[in-house]
Amino acid sequence: MFPRVDPLFAVKSNYDVNVLKLLAYLGTGFDCSSQAEIELVLSLNNVHPDRIIFANPCKITSQIIYARDNDVKDLVFDNDCELLKIKQFHPKAECFLRIKANSLPKKFGSDMNSSRKLIKQAIELNIKLKGICFYVGFRQQTADNIIESIKNARCLFDYAREEFNYEISCLDIGGGFPGSSQSNNLMTEMATKINATLERYFPRELFSPNKFKIIAELGTYYTCSAYTLCVNVIGRKETEFECTNEKNSFQFLDGTMSSFANSAEESVKPRKVDVSKSFIYYVNNSTHASFKWYNVKDSPPLILSAWNDSSKEKEEKTYYRSSLAGCTCDSCDFVLENFYMPELNVNEFLIFKNMGSYTKTCAVGFNGIPLPKTFFVSTKLWHKMKDAFK
Repeated sequence: MFPRVDPLFAVKSNYDVNVLKLLAYLGTGFDCSSQAEIELVLSLNNVHPDRIIFANPCKITSQIIYARDNDVKDLVFDNDCELLKIKQFHPKAECFLRIKANSLPKKFGSDMNSSRKLIKQAIELNIKLKGICFYVGFRQQTADNIIESIKNARCLFDYAREEFNYEISCLDIGGGFPGSSQSNNLMTEMATKINATLERYFPRELFSPNKFKIIAELGTYYTCSAYTLCVNVIGRKETEFECTNEKNSFQFLDGTMSSFANSAEESVKPRKVDVSKSFIYYVNNSTHASFKWYNVKDSPPLILSAWNDSSKEKEEKTYYRSSLAGCTCDSCDFVLENFYMPELNVNEFLIFKNMGSYTKTCAVGFNGIPLPKTFFVSTKLWHKMKDAFK
């Protein structure tokens, strides 16, 4: 989809060693945000430090020294304090200036005026300014924010060349690309627009592949659809039905691949709804674990139940107002609230697809509850990938 762009994997999105082994074998680079992530990547077979970018704009001094001592040269900065730290502790670093994306808060990234000053300062400090980078936030639904940042980056490339006769050699367009199994059309549309923008603002005749490189830091795009989560219903409680005027109070989940509908009218078939009672179901996971950044539209749950085997029986099912609660003692630990689904029993299972991004890395075992185990399956491509795991 991006013929001019070399991919890096954003380790923070999923640091499972088997994922890293496979991507390393396939030749990707790695976007690391901490010393621990760098150590993990360097522990893999045949990963040279030049495949790593230390992408955190604010680094602990000891970690800058670690990067220096382990030949990791690509470091990101977005302010003069960080630049001076790099100058003092890693003077041979090859730096990327991170510019601000309007789609994110002001924590990271420098605005255009500050960026010009930082370019001047880096050149005066004799620090190699290798690239301009940006990150617009994950799960983007349009290419607009990326396109805007590419335009801003080109302005800074021109500024460095025109004011200081300095050629910046790399553009990092970050990540934020969708990765769910439902997002293929969106990704194709975004790629078409981004590629056209790169051709317009960084044309090949001015930015030769021999002297200029474009990279991207992909996390969700690689791992989101690769993982499926299975949770067990460990308890249930029947409650009185409460009327609500909430916008999403008529969402239906029927346990199929296309189970998410905003109303009965949008469903494939009419639903039989019983408002005499409602249910809270408790599952052996929580918002502190796999569901911290859960998005129901990316992963409506499939229901693994006996009634899935009979379409006739499913049609006859009655739908009740339901909520899914995590198994912690946190009273606010709800995975989903106020949707309609058929009645479930204890020990039935719910299946959530597209759960490979930021689920493992953000999960904590709150209340001492074990985190899910991971089982790796390859049905078609094992003969091509097995060497990655030697």
